Amino acid sequence: MRELIAAHEPDVVIATGLAGGRDAVSIERVAVNLIDARIPDNAGAQPVDLPCVPGGPAAWFATVPVKAMTVAVAGRGIPCRLSLSAGSFVCNHVFAQAMDAVGSGARAGFVHVPWATGQAPGGEPELAAGRHRPGARDRRAHGAGRAGRCGRARRRTALTVRGRRPALRTLPASPPLRWPDGAHARGRGGGRRRSGEAAAGRRHPDLAGLPARIAENGWDNVMVRLGEELTVRVPRREAAARLVEHEQLVLPRLAGRLPVAVPVPVRVGRPTRFYPWSWSVVPWFEGEVAASLPASERDGWAELWAETLAALHRPADADAPPNPVRGVPLALRMDAIRDRMSAFARAGELRARFERDAAAPPYAGPPLWIHGDPHPLNVLCRGGALTALIDFGDVTAGDPATDLATAWMTFTPRGRALFIERYTALTGADAAMWRRARAWAAGMASAMLAASDDHAALAAIGRHTVEQVLGEPPE
Repeated sequence: MRELIAAHEPDVVIATGLAGGRDAVSIERVAVNLIDARIPDNAGAQPVDLPCVPGGPAAWFATVPVKAMTVAVAGRGIPCRLSLSAGSFVCNHVFAQAMDAVGSGARAGFVHVPWATGQAPGGEPELAAGRHRPGARDRRAHGAGRAGRCGRARRRTALTVRGRRPALRTLPASPPLRWPDGAHARGRGGGRRRSGEAAAGRRHPDLAGLPARIAENGWDNVMVRLGEELTVRVPRREAAARLVEHEQLVLPRLAGRLPVAVPVPVRVGRPTRFYPWSWSVVPWFEGEVAASLPASERDGWAELWAETLAALHRPADADAPPNPVRGVPLALRMDAIRDRMSAFARAGELRARFERDAAAPPYAGPPLWIHGDPHPLNVLCRGGALTALIDFGDVTAGDPATDLATAWMTFTPRGRALFIERYTALTGADAAMWRRARAWAAGMASAMLAASDDHAALAAIGRHTVEQVLGEPPE
């Protein structure tokens, strides 16, 4: 972007980005000179506590007429508001770089757009149909979150207006994704559908005639609905490809023992000269994420959820995928969790409770299979009943207390009591196990609340978890 600004010498630069969790266009007013990434970007980088522009000011104020822009957009019937936070990583970084690059010779700003109609993951706000004037162009922003790993793919656009050499340049958030036949996964809707068909059809010709459409497009994977019963799961980056391979390795072994459905790959794709990573065709599950239901409704399947995890938590195979942040002794995670417990309401109380629970005796049993991320965005329901457990990218072996944090992340006290009673009856889990589980819940809540400004559903889970952890009397 800086190269384009230098080359084209624009009078005005407007950068744009997707903001999950918002239901209106946001005209950003300030960029802070700080990067504090909560998840890796598409290249795997995760900078923390670094300046966007070394030696730059603490912040920049947009030099475009933000109030007039807000009024003008709202005047076209499009929900729009001023915003004082462009996030803590990609979008804020782009905004800061644009402000620094133009200096005093031009004006610059940043605009966040919400999910387009029908594009938002379950439970998230979107720019609802009918909230903008008929005829206004509905540009479907690129990006969707992966539940549980919680991030957003962003597309940045540098737009020069009234420049000396006018130009429009699109800067992709990652190199264009190629499917196995070499077709790009990006582009307009029709091209994407053709690419989705080709992804499966090239090596699986019996699937070639099925219609395809983008179901989700996130940091980790592009999810293409293939016909009525299948989904093509294609990684966007190398780190995500390793997680897909973990699922391909483990899910066929685990599925038969669980009382709910899991997305066992029905076909697998391997790297080619056009596309460098593994990919999967998995079943499509109808339903809604559990996070979209009130916690009191989730209580109704607390015992089945306990039975599901008890069935999963069995001695793991020697080739279980490693995971340095799940299933490990809490002592290895203490510093990282403590560092996060300062930037949200009741953080001090949560840290004190975490310290007490983390002092519980460590796990001394054999490494057990664990899901790694069983919060309400990775659980599917239909008609209010528990039906599926998805997103096994963090699957590993270790202390099952990591998974049992779900008792505080998912239920009210009533449901949690049912869950704990049933799981304990099936496994013999002791008091130390449940103390460690509550410590893991506090740690996961801190991760969600410390950096969920662009993910309303995760923030809601984080707040619920804090409320549940601190609502219990100290032991």
